[in-house]
This record gives sequence, C-alpha cells and structure tokens, in this order.
Amino acid sequence: MGAIVYAIINNKTGKRYIGVTERDLSRRWIEHLSCARRGGIPGRLFKAIRKHGAAAFSVVEIARFETRQEALDEERRIVFQERPDYNSAPGGGGAGALTEDGRRRISEASKLRKPMLGARLSAETRNKIRVAQNDPKIKAAWAEMQRLGPQASQRQVRCINTGTVFESASAAARYYGTSRSALIELCLGKNGRKTVGGLKFEYVVQ
Repeated sequence: MGAIVYAIINNKTGKRYIGVTERDLSRRWIEHLSCARRGGIPGRLFKAIRKHGAAAFSVVEIARFETRQEALDEERRIVFQERPDYNSAPGGGGAGALTEDGRRRISEASKLRKPMLGARLSAETRNKIRVAQNDPKIKAAWAEMQRLGPQASQRQVRCINTGTVFESASAAARYYGTSRSALIELCLGKNGRKTVGGLKFEYVVQ
C-alpha cells in the first residue's frame, strides 16, 4: 500500500489538515474522531471536529508514495507552502520550527515535483470532494463508520465457533463472506445481534 498523503477538509469553512498514513484512510479518520471525542487532547483539527461535527468534513487522498519518508517529505512541503489552518506543526513527522536543513530539503523537493496543492490542484481537490459528497456508496460508508464509532477501528476478532483469530473484523468478514459492519455490531453487542452468518464472534481482549 505504501504511504498516503491526505487532506481533511472542513466543508463549512474550507480549512484543511494535511497528514500522512500507511493505513486505510477510513481507519485513519476513525482515529482522528476518537482523539476528538476524548476532549482533553489538544489540536486545532480535534477542536474543529468537536465544534462542527464529523459530518462537516471530507477526507481526500492527495498522493501515494512507495515509502513513508517520501510521503513525509511531501507532507512537509505542502504544509510549508500552503500553511493549512489545522496543522500545528510543519509536518514530516516532527514538531516545532523548521531547521535550515529542513527548509533546504523542502526547497529541493519543490523543484523536483509539481505542486500538489495550490491553484491547479485545488480544483482537483474540490472535484474529489464533490464526487465523494455525491457518491451514495461513499456517503453510506462514512455514515456507517461514524455510527459504529472509534471502537470499530482494527482489533483482533475471534470466531467463537472455530476458535480462529483474525487481525481485524474486515479480515474475518472476508474469510467467512459476511458483512463487516454486522460483525462489528455483534462484537460490540449492538442491535441485539447474536450471530452473523450463523457464527458467533468476539473481540480478543488484549
């Protein structure tokens, strides 16, 4: 999968956050929501999520890279050039002020790559947001993740009937050909579910 540079955009204000993840974007978004719900964790993005609600935001993939370092370099370059409102640090996996070496690396990277954001890409990004907002499947998927909450992020799942342990609800659902959301509901004890596909599942206690 490599690493993804992504943007979280407040659809009400247009303010953005730029980040990097090596996981699925939906899982990364759930992690952001979990941090926002805790309340005591500082951060402009978390405060904005608490103020405007999760439904006010769109998550957009900007670019993919083979290595995490390439993605971090691109994140730092974008943050340095665009100054997104919700980024408190200069990006690149670090915090605080940029060093002279950091500024040099950003300058060199900017010469080698086409700008990822700015006047040209902002139109691309807006189009991605528009498509995401109007795609019923994507809207339904995000609504389902928000309904299930942060507890639905990756946790090991055990099939009680067979004793088989899977790394995630997604892996178990794929193996048995069942609904992932239904399997998560069962593990969380929601909606009175007793079985999924005739089988019982539970989260593995770490």
